[in-house]
Amino acid sequence: MEDKYIEDSVKELVEDLKKKVEDLTAATQGSDEKIAESVNMVRDKAVKVFCEAAQKASQMAEEVKDDEEFNKAIAKMKVKSKELYENALEKINELKSTAASVDLKDTAESVKNNIDEFMNREEVKKTVDNAKSATVEIAEKALETLKGWLMPDGEEK
Repeated sequence: MEDKYIEDSVKELVEDLKKKVEDLTAATQGSDEKIAESVNMVRDKAVKVFCEAAQKASQMAEEVKDDEEFNKAIAKMKVKSKELYENALEKINELKSTAASVDLKDTAESVKNNIDEFMNREEVKKTVDNAKSATVEIAEKALETLKGWLMPDGEEK
């Protein structure tokens, strides 16, 4: 599902870039031939750089799938989520077996407290923080790579 989102985002960006380039090309129609030639050259280079960036983003998405540390963090989160689900399910089954006079407000509060207790565990916080850190590292690498393509001489404007 995430791969589809990345792919759709890249396609949308490519289409947007193509439209902007077409608009720019249309705006220069009938003007000096050197300007039109320059615009075409810039357009071609921009499309090439963007396509390379899109390809690299897709490669990075593939690398994330294979990143052992990231996958371990996700696996831990899945295990903890399953534990939370099973715990909540167990509590729900206990509630079903009790008298019908149990106040649902108290039940909801109990479930909320169990969730809060789970989320406040140090190991859960650490797992979530590790997943966040891994995601930030990947995003930073992608940003640096994109900057390198868009500004190969290290120039910033």
